[in-house]
This record gives sequence, structure tokens and C-alpha cells, in this order.
Amino acid sequence: MKDIEKIKQLREETGVSYAMCTTALSEANGDMQKARELLKQKGCRSSTKKSRARNRTRFNFYVCSPQ
Repeated sequence: MKDIEKIKQLREETGVSYAMCTTALSEANGDMQKARELLKQKGCRSSTKKSRARNRTRFNFYVCSPQ
């Protein structure tokens, strides 16, 4: 598998940035499993839209009608 394909696959699986995937793969000498473990050890979190959507604050309003 080419390096670009490995980076793309790692990004899809983990959701971390291109730069972090590239660094992890180079440190793991191209081994996908070791790269995943390195990312986990570094505490890399995904920055996908799904994770941002969960962190949205909900506001509930109650409007009283004047009497």
C-alpha cells in the first residue's frame, strides 16, 4: 500500500489531521497498527463534525405571556 493510501485510511479510521497521521506513520515506519497505538498514546482526538455536534449547548426558553 502506498504511503498516501495509508494516510488516507488512517485519517478515515481515526479522524485526526493529515499532519498527525503522517507523523505517526513515519514514527511507526509505515506500520498501521503501531501508528494507531501512537496516536492513542498521544491522546489525539478526532476533529470530525460528529464530535463537534455532540458538544453543542442546548438552550431551552420558556416565554410567559403577559396577563
